[in-house]
Amino acid sequence: MVRGMISKFQPCLPQDAEDRLLAERLLDLQGTLRFLATVTVNGSAPLRHAGGRRLIEPDHEAVAAIEQGVLRARVDTLAPERSIEWIDAPARLHELCAELEACPVVGLDVETGLDFTTLCLIQIATDRTTYVIDPLALVDLSPLARVLGGTSPVKLIHNARFERRVLALVGLALDGVVDTMELSKRRRGKDALGGHSLAMLCERELGAELDKTPQTSSWSRRPLEGAQLRYAALDAEVLLRLYAALGAPLGA
Repeated sequence: MVRGMISKFQPCLPQDAEDRLLAERLLDLQGTLRFLATVTVNGSAPLRHAGGRRLIEPDHEAVAAIEQGVLRARVDTLAPERSIEWIDAPARLHELCAELEACPVVGLDVETGLDFTTLCLIQIATDRTTYVIDPLALVDLSPLARVLGGTSPVKLIHNARFERRVLALVGLALDGVVDTMELSKRRRGKDALGGHSLAMLCERELGAELDKTPQTSSWSRRPLEGAQLRYAALDAEVLLRLYAALGAPLGA
């Protein structure tokens, strides 16, 4: 498969995981899933040759998922439901960190420059508000150290390996992390149909599409476009929804 940089996660992925990512982004796997969602299972395994010869051994869990409607066509596009607050003043960052320490669970995401190392945004979602922190305006990010490095609040992150690497470059460590990618692998199985990208989890667990188009846009521009701000906020907010959908009670 031709290599290419299409996601911020690629620098920290092993090759087999990168191959799957490229396949998800470059091949029409979603169209395939939508087709499978229309298949009626009448006691026989799907994916048969026209002459009846089985192409692969049936995945009984996948069949059950189809029967239960877990893998279904997209019915909606996700949008932020919480208010969004832009944080670029030191005094407000100090206040926010005190507020966040009282939260049991938050969603956490970051956006970087096209070099995938320059930190451009830190998004933190609570049950009411998603805070979008501007590291390019805030010279001192140390107030975040207690929030990110402590065991509370619990930080929900998708593929936390990336966030650990990027935040470490600005001197911020992570602890108290729950990785929604790992939750999905435990619930659905490591080789679940469609994989475990954030977009796939939203489709599989929430029944809605997560538009990832702005992911590789220019996050260093100021001001951000409205679509960028909504995208960044949603990537953190949706982790709270997935945490509940994957069977992990909020506040755990």
